[in-house]
Amino acid sequence: MSNYTKSTNFASKDSLPPGNASKIVKGTEINTEFDNIATAVATKADSTSPTLVTPALGTPSSGVMTNVTGLPLTTGVTGTLPIANGGTGATTLAGASIATYTGTETLTNKTLTSPVLTTPALGTPSALVLTNATGLPAAQLTGTQTIPKSTLPTGSVLQVVNATYNTSFTTTSTSFQATGLTASITPSSSSSKILILVTQELYQNTNANSGILTIYRGSTSGTNLGNSSFGFASNYTFATSIASGASAIYLDSPSTTSSTTYITAIRTEGGSVITCANAQVATITLMEIAA
Repeated sequence: MSNYTKSTNFASKDSLPPGNASKIVKGTEINTEFDNIATAVATKADSTSPTLVTPALGTPSSGVMTNVTGLPLTTGVTGTLPIANGGTGATTLAGASIATYTGTETLTNKTLTSPVLTTPALGTPSALVLTNATGLPAAQLTGTQTIPKSTLPTGSVLQVVNATYNTSFTTTSTSFQATGLTASITPSSSSSKILILVTQELYQNTNANSGILTIYRGSTSGTNLGNSSFGFASNYTFATSIASGASAIYLDSPSTTSSTTYITAIRTEGGSVITCANAQVATITLMEIAA
């Protein structure tokens, strides 16, 4: 674009004396001025893709900014940006909603508070917490799964411990003596119950006397879980001797998460009582039950 430059100073002619040839306005001078004006107007008007250098545009009544770049969002944009254009459709975050947005967006490192996802395809997340998830089909569980014991319902078996013993033990004591059959368990919760199951052979070799079996928590100086005198089971002989199986089932409440030991003990009311006399296998099973 060019600027108009005046070729002739017509005002200076006014001060020339009459008869001075230069006082006369020539047609060529007028033509030259008109040509200069036409050139300037032609190069400035109807310009295609003009470049404006730091212009102050004021407040245009309208404008198309399709290819505008460098527009600062914090200071250069006002009003509400529609959802379809990547906005929230709301004037404040409190009223923002993307529930009706039907486009596709990639949210990278975004934090959404309590979003509701309707039938989303989550792919294979690297990590996922399903604390309140429901309706998960068992068929979808693959690999080794660990279910926290604390989430299992009351009455669930949390762990099982079993021990056996088949060494003969004889006593003539009328107070309970440990037989050697023992097992220990460490409850996962202090509210858990321990179900104890015992089978053990008793042999009484004196007529009209009994062999008696009981269970202790700890040792014979600990807690007798059965009757203080007659325990859980006994045999009685009307003849020279008698051999029989004895069993006991008891649900204990140790109220601890420390290792807890249970043992069997026997006593006699006269003569001798023997357990595992012929190497029979005695068993004790401990089951932790969720309470």
